Parts: sequence; C-alpha cells; structure tokens
Amino acid sequence: MALENPLWHYVLRLYGAAGVESSCLALQQQGAAVNALLLACWAGRQGIPLTAARWRQLPVSWRLDVVEPLRQLRFRVREQRQQQPELDTCYQALKQAELACEQVELMQLHAALVTLDWQPEGRRAVETLIRDNLAAYCDHAGVAQNTDLLETLVRATLETPDVG
Repeated sequence: MALENPLWHYVLRLYGAAGVESSCLALQQQGAAVNALLLACWAGRQGIPLTAARWRQLPVSWRLDVVEPLRQLRFRVREQRQQQPELDTCYQALKQAELACEQVELMQLHAALVTLDWQPEGRRAVETLIRDNLAAYCDHAGVAQNTDLLETLVRATLETPDVG
C-alpha cells in the first residue's frame, strides 16, 4: 500500500475542480462519505463498475473508527474557537490530521481495488459508468440522489485529466 497512488493524485485534482468541494460537502451533510463519492468518480473514469455488491467489499472501518470521529472533534473545536480564538492552532492541526487520515482511507480503498482486481469494463460509456457508480454508492449508503450535486461530480470527473 502506498499513500501516494493514482487515486490520491486524481482526487486532489478532482476535489479542486469547480463545484466539487461544495457538492461533496452538501452530500456529506446528507450522509455520504466524500472519499466514496470521489472513488466512484475515479473508478468510473477508469472503466471500473462499482456495484452494490462491490461497495460492500470495500473497507470502511478506518473511516468509521478514525476519520469521522476526528471530523466531529474538529467541528467541536471549530465551534468553540468562535469564543476562544486561541483554539485556531488546535483547529488547524485537527484539519491537517483529518486530511492525513483521509489520505490513508484513499490508500486503503485503492489497495482494495488492486487486491480485488476489478478490471475495466468496456461495455458502458465512461459517463454512464460514473453515474452508475455514484447511484450504486448512494443506494448502498442510503443517501438521496441529489441529481444536481451528482451531475456536478460527473461533469468535473469528465473534465479533470488523469495525472500522468
């Protein structure tokens, strides 16, 4: 497993694309995992279908046990720093720790895809595959499929070039 992998590099570019961050965060408010949304996009771009059965095979314990509790802690500190500005250093450190933990999660997801050896599928157009992956994830996670937010991710994925 490597922290620096094609998924991580692509996600950095995709997350910086217009509308992606706000769409992901809005979907996160509805219960989606941002890294799962980004994985759905990347896998679709690679021609890899992520069905409901495949989503169940992917690791989630790191996100549940580490990333989400750390995020909740960061949110609590963010609220408290309104009254105590000296907490900003702590908040910034938590923000960096959360990003590092999200990179570990993406490493685990990438390693799982490599280990499971899911091959690209040539039967569906990439755009359709990205949509299908996002829909399968939303169904798997019990997240409402907000068409506008998901379409922002689809468009950005198609416009974001792969990292060389």
